[in-house]
Amino acid sequence: MARRRVMEAVRAALLVGALVGAGCGAIGFELGPRAVECLYEDARKGSQVSVAFAVTSGAHLDIDVEVTSPSGSVVYQSSREGEGKYVFAAEHDGTYKFCFSNKMSVVAHKAVRVVIDTGSIDDLQSLATKSNLDAVEQSIVSIAHMVRLVEFHQANYRQLHEQHLTTVAATNVQVRVWSMLECLSVFVVAGLQVLFIKRTFPATRASRIV
Repeated sequence: MARRRVMEAVRAALLVGALVGAGCGAIGFELGPRAVECLYEDARKGSQVSVAFAVTSGAHLDIDVEVTSPSGSVVYQSSREGEGKYVFAAEHDGTYKFCFSNKMSVVAHKAVRVVIDTGSIDDLQSLATKSNLDAVEQSIVSIAHMVRLVEFHQANYRQLHEQHLTTVAATNVQVRVWSMLECLSVFVVAGLQVLFIKRTFPATRASRIV
């Protein structure tokens, strides 16, 4: 009896490790001018595929995105987006292609972070047949799926936070520069006015004396 419980505990631990270990993580890369970067992920028919992206630095913070199915059809496409998230159900078994393009930029480099998750509870349950799953293991499968979703959203929110921090930092720098230029222009204008007044009044006094 004790040996059976130990075996069930080991089997449950291995199942949890396999499920959670298949989670998603953020991928970061840099896109040069006119460059295209593609990522490839395998998905099973009916599984839920999630992709989130954010441009964290570079010019207007925008890129083109295209997701292609194994059959070659375009699943998702967007132009000049700074951030986005798209979820769809895989219609075919095979490799899905996620392409990120910076073709609209001639000089600017873009830093991009991407999160892709191709798992679903159906995929997780395929690790064991229903006859081999008891109530506890089914709960483990469901919890593992929820953990993967939480990881996906956390990674997505984290990269959006980084993008917003970059935007705020750039805005602060611009505000400081423009404030300094404004102060400098005020001093320059004030100095020119003083010089103009000094040059004008002595000449007027001299003309009155004569």
